Amino acid sequence: MRLLHLGLIALLCLLGTLTLATEEINPPDHPFLWRISGIDGGPDSFAFGTIHLSDPQVTTFHPQVLAALEAADVTYTEIPMGPADMAEMMMAAYLPAGQRLSTLLPAELQQQLDRELRLINRHLSLVQFDRIKVWAIAASIWVLENEMKHAGKPSVDLIVWREGQQEGKESRALETIADQLAIFDNMPMNEQLDMLRETLELRAQLREEGRDALQELIAFYRAGRTDNFDEYLELFGFNSEDEQSLKFMDKLLGQRNVQMVEKMVKHMRAEPDRVHFFAAGAAHFIDADDGIPALLRQAGVEIERLLPPPVLEAATP
Repeated sequence: MRLLHLGLIALLCLLGTLTLATEEINPPDHPFLWRISGIDGGPDSFAFGTIHLSDPQVTTFHPQVLAALEAADVTYTEIPMGPADMAEMMMAAYLPAGQRLSTLLPAELQQQLDRELRLINRHLSLVQFDRIKVWAIAASIWVLENEMKHAGKPSVDLIVWREGQQEGKESRALETIADQLAIFDNMPMNEQLDMLRETLELRAQLREEGRDALQELIAFYRAGRTDNFDEYLELFGFNSEDEQSLKFMDKLLGQRNVQMVEKMVKHMRAEPDRVHFFAAGAAHFIDADDGIPALLRQAGVEIERLLPPPVLEAATP
């Protein structure tokens, strides 16, 4: 799922960005790319796992991904990503009129958040984010520093969306913005506060250990692994033995995977003569019975991982 940090990034762009030296980035050797066998004798389609960032480490595509994108007649992202859609996403991260983050947070949590923001960038403070929803700042704080460094560059998903905007092609979405945001907007306030508190505590712990959770996640993505995702989710507070965490992840991944696959199959069967390129967060492609590849196979669709990492070759159909 796309981390909902677009409204915050718009604010950060006003603060200025860091100047980075130009460096050549090699694409991942094992992209999250699957080939879907054509239906009724039609051409093959593709499924691609993304990471919702603008970092060149993940936006530098493998040649085989570029070839699949170029071949696509229709590209799909999780949500629509046109200018009006991004404005809608931005506004959705804001609290209703009259509400302020500073009035929703207990004093101690306000201090923790303000301190964390200043550690990310000395120009940041709670003041700039006072209109942002609790869940939005909790989800976004993991990527603020990285996105500041790469402000103005397109994310992986936006690159896919824009490819579909080329002449003779089409861009579509597998979900609506409202449906995706409802997962967070429907969270009780006490759970949102817990989410923020645990996020700040976890970041402080990782900092003491000298670890960068986002860079570890990027390294995982570049390695192309789909069999050990839980250990990386734990970096962001997921506990596979906690009932609340499991219920949340079922809403975030399991239930959405079912809905996405239904739409993927529907589109491919309705237009078997077109090449479809489906892009969704890499977490949707994990090795699990409710992952997108497994669900497509259950629906009678043939799907094959392209360029899997060696550790997965024996298990990849």
